[in-house]
Amino acid sequence: MEIILKAVSKLRGCVNQIVNKNPSGASEQDIIDQAKVLFTQDPNYKKGFVFEHVWNILKNVQKFSEVNPIPKSQQKANAFSPPLTPSTASGVPSLDLNEDVDIKFTERSIGVKKAKANLQNEKKHAQYVRVCRNPELG
Repeated sequence: MEIILKAVSKLRGCVNQIVNKNPSGASEQDIIDQAKVLFTQDPNYKKGFVFEHVWNILKNVQKFSEVNPIPKSQQKANAFSPPLTPSTASGVPSLDLNEDVDIKFTERSIGVKKAKANLQNEKKHAQYVRVCRNPELG
């Protein structure tokens, strides 16, 4: 189990490195493929990543949140991860696959300049509508 967790953690680190390079136009599969190439450069993992079946389950789980806290800049990327329940035996977070998870998406609020521009556009539109309805006001 420990070997699998180390390998998955290592691949997650490789994926994070590739994502931080901001590859333009790269799909998720392209990023995974590049991360696997980076993964095989480690002398301890020359055979490559052999736990693909585990990765498909754990790729969206925020692993080891107590051991490796995620910086605030990366928290947005993981904001949609399912909630974890702590394992009683090992202290390692686990995911209950039978639990229904409600994912709540949050929208980024608009900035001050954008809000002012929207307000001005609404005022201009309202004035235009008034003038169109009553041409004597124009």
